Amino acid sequence: TITHPPAADGLQTSTDPVLTLDPPSEINAFVDVFYVGGTADVATDFTASYGTVAFGPGEISKPAPGPVVALDDFLYENVETVRLGLRNPVSARIPAEAAHTVEIVSNDARPVIFFAAAQSEDDEPTGDAPRNVNVVLSNPSGLETSVDVCRVGGTATVGPGPGVDAQTSCQTLVFPPTQVTQAYTFIVFDDPVGEPA
Repeated sequence: TITHPPAADGLQTSTDPVLTLDPPSEINAFVDVFYVGGTADVATDFTASYGTVAFGPGEISKPAPGPVVALDDFLYENVETVRLGLRNPVSARIPAEAAHTVEIVSNDARPVIFFAAAQSEDDEPTGDAPRNVNVVLSNPSGLETSVDVCRVGGTATVGPGPGVDAQTSCQTLVFPPTQVTQAYTFIVFDDPVGEPA
């Protein structure tokens, strides 16, 4: 069987899986440790070593061929997994379920979503024109992130008809993985009536 301490997503943070032989053998015993799969990406999320583990007579525990090293990818992510398996036993047997899961927990904070600026100022256009307001994440995420942006007030008149200052709508902004900026777009109308800001 394989056991391990917890691993954290962080530069060169490692966990050393341990193999157990139960009961101990009176002769040398061998088994291969290999990579089965998982949700973590090889080389970007972790590195690991695989190979043959040898138990001498009477030995009941040995470390795996190498640690599973969690690498910091600087992205907020769900818990990711690395699956290890056993095969090719010599002078021993392995259970039907011979796989083990190492969990890698992200050390990056859940992103905060906010407007890039609390206020912006723009002259009324000559002719109707689109305007953008940027919405940003505080740090990159490895997950798709979304937020709804809606008008909540203000002195400008809004609507689809004539004689209004702008046309706005509730929009869902979607941030693909690693993207930190999206734009909320609305229309500013060329209002012929002179008005204060």
